[in-house]
This record gives sequence, C-alpha cells and structure tokens, in this order.
Amino acid sequence: LKKRISQIKQSEKAQEKPVKKLVKELENKHLPKLEEYEQKLEDIGDQRNSCSKTDKEATFMRMKEDHMKNGQLKPAYNVQISTENQFITHYGI
Repeated sequence: LKKRISQIKQSEKAQEKPVKKLVKELENKHLPKLEEYEQKLEDIGDQRNSCSKTDKEATFMRMKEDHMKNGQLKPAYNVQISTENQFITHYGI
C-alpha cells in the first residue's frame, strides 16, 4: 500500500484535488490501521483464530453464568492437576 501511494503521488493525477484528498485519507487513516491489523495477526500466529487484548496467551472459554444470567466467553487458562494421595503429581497449563 505504501508503494502504491507513492506511485499515485508521483503521477500527474495526484495534482487533482479529489485525488489528493483520497491519498491523504489513505495515508492518515487506512495505512496505520492496516499496519495495526498486520501486527495483531503476527501476534496470534497461524495456530489461533483470536487472542485477548490483555493476555496474549489466554484462550477464550465459556464461563459459568453469573447472577445476571449471562454466560460469556472470557480469556482464561485451562489448568489441569493430577493428584495421588492428596499430593500433586503433575500439572498442565
């Protein structure tokens, strides 16, 4: 997109007012958003579809309904613990 914007700026049509306005909007509004989205996609990687804003490692799980009766998807960890004779023998996160 950066290359295409620079090509448009160098062309003769870039001197026209509507084209200038569109190029300015591309540079100031759409290009930063595109870079932000690309960074987010890089953060979550190929193995996941989404991630929490506050904790990149947590996965979304359906939580128990609260007093308002709204079960929601919230970021959480799936912690598993195995015990033997009341001693923890193994755990997994």
